[in-house]
Amino acid sequence: MKLPLGDDIPRDRYVPGLANIQLYTPQNDEDPTVFNYIHSLQQWLRYAANFRPDEAIDDLPEDRGTYENLLAVYDSIEEALDWLGFTPQNVCGAPEGYSFTDLLQPTREFDDEAQSHRGDAIFTTDRLIELHGGERITPEDNLDFYIREAVQTAHDSLRLSELISENEPPQMILCAAWKRPAGELPEYANSVWYGLLTPGFLPQENLLSQGTYHIKEISRNGNFAYMVVCHPAIGASFVALHWRDAGYRAEAVEDIRTSGCQAAFEEYDDYFAGIAPDGYGNYFAEDTISFGFGERTFSASEMLAFPRENG
Repeated sequence: MKLPLGDDIPRDRYVPGLANIQLYTPQNDEDPTVFNYIHSLQQWLRYAANFRPDEAIDDLPEDRGTYENLLAVYDSIEEALDWLGFTPQNVCGAPEGYSFTDLLQPTREFDDEAQSHRGDAIFTTDRLIELHGGERITPEDNLDFYIREAVQTAHDSLRLSELISENEPPQMILCAAWKRPAGELPEYANSVWYGLLTPGFLPQENLLSQGTYHIKEISRNGNFAYMVVCHPAIGASFVALHWRDAGYRAEAVEDIRTSGCQAAFEEYDDYFAGIAPDGYGNYFAEDTISFGFGERTFSASEMLAFPRENG
C-alpha cells in the first residue's frame, strides 16, 4: 500500500493487513515527505530503545536525557505513525479509547536518581490503583470470565512479540500500548527500530504462544493474575497480568525454564506466590485464588487470533 494510507482506510477499526505493511520500500523511498517521516520515526524509536538519563544519542539534542523529554519523543513517535495512517484500532483491533500515549503511565515506580521508571513492574493491587487509579474488580463474582480474559491477554501478548520478530513492522508498537503493561515501550522500540533497518519476514518454527496456558492464581480483590505457559519444544515461561483500564495487560516475567511444565508450575519462587512489591522494596501478599497444576488449563487452539477484528 502507498503511504501515507488514504482516507479510505478506516482509523477507528481493525483493517486486515496493516500490521504487516513494510515501511521501507522503493516507492516510499522515492517520496521525500514519506521518507522523512520514516527516517524520523526510526530516530525516535532508536532513542526510546536506547534511552539513558543524561545521554545524547547521535545527533539528537543533548538535553533529551531526561524522562520529561522521553515523553516528548513518545509524542513524536505517535505523530509519525498517525501521519502514516496507523492507529491502535486499525493495526491491532484495539477498542476505542486505547492510544499510544497509554504507555506514558508506567506500572513502575519513578526513580528520582535515574529519572526514569525502572523499578519493579509488578505491584500490589492497592499500589496499582494508588498510582494510576482504575476500577477494583472482584474476579470471584465471575471467575470464568476473568480467567478467560487473562489467558487470552497472555496469548495476545506473546503473539505480539512473535509478530514483531517475524515481520518487524514498526506499527506493531501501537499494540504494546494495549496489550503490555505501561512502561514496556523501550523493549519494543528496540525491536521495531531495528526492524526498520532489516525489513523482511523471519518465520519461526516453535512459538510459545502456541503452548498450553496454566492459571496459577488470581487476586481476590482484582488487578493481579499469574500463569505459566508451556511449550514442549521451548519450555515454560511465567506471565503476570495487571487489570488496567477495563482489561488485563500481560508481561513475561522470567526467562524460559526447561525443567518441565509441572516442575516450573510447582517450583516457582515466592516472589510470584501471591507476593508483589509495592515499589518501595516492601512486599505484601495478595489474597489470591490459587489453582493446582492442570486444574485450569487452556490450549492455543482455544484462543482467538491476534490481531483480530473488534479487539
